[in-house]
Amino acid sequence: MKLESVDKDAIVFSSFIPDSRALEIGRSFLRVFEKYFSNCDIYIGINHGSLDEWEDEIIKSSLNIYYKKVQKNLTIDSDASGFQAALELLKTKNLKYRMVWFGHTKGATENTSDRDQLRKYFIEDFFARRKNITSYFIRHKKLGAFGLDISILPTSEHGRLDKDLEKIVHLPFKASNIYYLHTFYVLRGAILNKFLKKCKSGFFHKNIVTELGFDRWFFERNFAIITEKQGYYMQYARRHNHLSDVPVTRAYVVRLIKKWEKQLPKSKPNFIFYK
Repeated sequence: MKLESVDKDAIVFSSFIPDSRALEIGRSFLRVFEKYFSNCDIYIGINHGSLDEWEDEIIKSSLNIYYKKVQKNLTIDSDASGFQAALELLKTKNLKYRMVWFGHTKGATENTSDRDQLRKYFIEDFFARRKNITSYFIRHKKLGAFGLDISILPTSEHGRLDKDLEKIVHLPFKASNIYYLHTFYVLRGAILNKFLKKCKSGFFHKNIVTELGFDRWFFERNFAIITEKQGYYMQYARRHNHLSDVPVTRAYVVRLIKKWEKQLPKSKPNFIFYK
């Protein structure tokens, strides 16, 4: 795959703003984008049931934002439907980007200190570290995705994400069964661009749960594997056992990556990535 030569990045952002507290969370993310991503295009999906004031905030922002409201029949009880809408906008614009950053209004519907801390974590360790993370992609041309936290599917479910993704797109390789926790990750633009070109059009116009047969965690758990399915590596900062029935140690991750690498042409070990 030819990597994009452009320097411009984009953000794909899913939002649900049902009340004044959530509205302030939305505003806080716009401030983060103004500080760290002011030179980027931003694509925002607005889930049905959001306040009209959220649209007003987007319109008056100095950022270059494209946004779309999700139809009621496509909205589900997670960020997934907002990501569908934002990605459809990106596909329609047909612009090329170096990297595309994913995020959502984390904690907008759960008023707990844990969610507030988690949101702060992603702002400080992910979005605010844009320069550091970008330099990592520049140094490692086979790096396709980065997210802070990963886990691994239970052994009885290995291969399930590949099978699920085949419903909407065919890509040449199998994934390693690694997945990101939380929908805050960045993909190399060429990888996302290939997905948008090859995926079935129904992906953008059908309910992701009731019609496409995925679940509410599709973008958190499934989507980023389009990286490995195109022969690129997924990097991370921290490992978690989560649902895995095997302790998610570095050795276990490396074992899965070695197996995954065997299908790649002219494969070269990249274990330096794995912590």
